[in-house]
Amino acid sequence: MIIAILGGIASGKSLVSEILQSWGAVVFHADQVGHEALADTEVRERLRHEFGEKIFTQDGEVDRRRLAELVFDETPESEERLQKLNEIIHPYILAKWDAFCRENAEKLIVLDAALLLELGMDRQCDAILFIDTPLARRQEFAARRGWSAEELATRERRQLPLSQKRAAATVILDNSGDREALERQLRDFLDTSRNKKSQ
Repeated sequence: MIIAILGGIASGKSLVSEILQSWGAVVFHADQVGHEALADTEVRERLRHEFGEKIFTQDGEVDRRRLAELVFDETPESEERLQKLNEIIHPYILAKWDAFCRENAEKLIVLDAALLLELGMDRQCDAILFIDTPLARRQEFAARRGWSAEELATRERRQLPLSQKRAAATVILDNSGDREALERQLRDFLDTSRNKKSQ
């Protein structure tokens, strides 16, 4: 079974992944794999060709902060740059995802991918969970990452609207409470899924 997790930025998707993993699931973190892609030689060469030396540190590493500034600032050019970045990174993520699915075919797989719908990965999923988290709470979580409310809003505008993500979900999880409340909802979802499978 493949479960995908959707939600706004800083909505608690990682927490849901963490809970399911503690219950025996294996988790594919697409954003993490995207960061790993920046260490890939071929990806780096394509990034260098597209964005130049300005996105690299003196040590030859990709400066993620500088790259984020280029693709998330409020200019028409930044949208084009983000599209170019995605064209370079996404094939790497999808290849790793295919391999991950083959290796874990007998397990409960959790897919945490911010661009789930944009990449078409939802078509492989048996269920899609939308983490419904109040904006003020998401701003609080984002602040722990060092992002301002404005930065959160800017990044979110570069993704599909929350209404579209919610509409694509098969289950809505309310993340306005504590971890225990989230765990209860996840157990109910898994119990219901198992009952349907056994019928």
